[in-house]
Amino acid sequence: MTYLDVRMPDVTTDVDDTYMCFGLPLNVKTTSYVVGMALLGNKSRIHHIGGVICDDTPIVGRAWECKGKPACKKGGVALWGWTKRGDNADKWFLPDDVGVPVGEETAYRYVAIGIHYANKMKDGETDDSGIRVYFSNKKHPYQAGLLMMASVGYIPPYTEAFHADIGCVWSEEDTLEIISFKVHTHEHGHLVVGWRVRNNTWLEIGRMDPRINQSYLKPGSQGMEIRKGDTVVVRCVLENDSNKRINFDHSDQDEMCNLFLLFKYMPKHPLEPFKAINCGSNAQTIDLSKEFDTLPVFLNKTFP
Repeated sequence: MTYLDVRMPDVTTDVDDTYMCFGLPLNVKTTSYVVGMALLGNKSRIHHIGGVICDDTPIVGRAWECKGKPACKKGGVALWGWTKRGDNADKWFLPDDVGVPVGEETAYRYVAIGIHYANKMKDGETDDSGIRVYFSNKKHPYQAGLLMMASVGYIPPYTEAFHADIGCVWSEEDTLEIISFKVHTHEHGHLVVGWRVRNNTWLEIGRMDPRINQSYLKPGSQGMEIRKGDTVVVRCVLENDSNKRINFDHSDQDEMCNLFLLFKYMPKHPLEPFKAINCGSNAQTIDLSKEFDTLPVFLNKTFP
């Protein structure tokens, strides 16, 4: 196994909530497989960091501000990230039979990192945090991808238990097997739960209090698959004790409701890895009772 360290080139920030990206070519001639990533850097300085395998990056050789913008030029596979809130894992690896192909014969030849700096740095202060990317020359039969679920909208003022729901139908032909799940909110989140719904049968993927753990976790049922026509449903439970609404957005003062599903699948074309898939719902308009004939008891509760 080999690795490549991708670090920010001693960047600095002069305002709060700055997002910086940096990319490098992989320079891999023979097809290799990305099998893991690890955090390098200053945990006290970064809010969160993500690693992405890219077709190309908008800029090579220097960092750029990327708030609300993709780190890749056209497409990529976002595999792993670390956040300061409840993330207990500094290192992460795929199962032995899973990898992401990279190299000159594949769609992906670059790696990029994105870092959210919640607070501006002091005069003269810089940061070189990054990610170590691990590679294997062994051929892996399954490839990895990431499904990210997110809420838009807001949490109303003085709300003890606001429910932000998300519902997304899987319409692709590929069958996905969930490897692990990861939840993410900011300080107002109390619980995130995910389900797979098939023929009105609800099967829980997993649940976690984001104040306790925001690392990748095993799903409730091993070998759980998502097939064409299945719906993935998420509920975040959040509170807002202030007199102002809190938006779902990117800054540290905003809130987030996210469920990440890391999956493996058997590709039709061995060197064509899956692109990251994003799906979201508006917390103010979604109504699960109109989408499904039956709901689990949990969704009918005021507070779980």
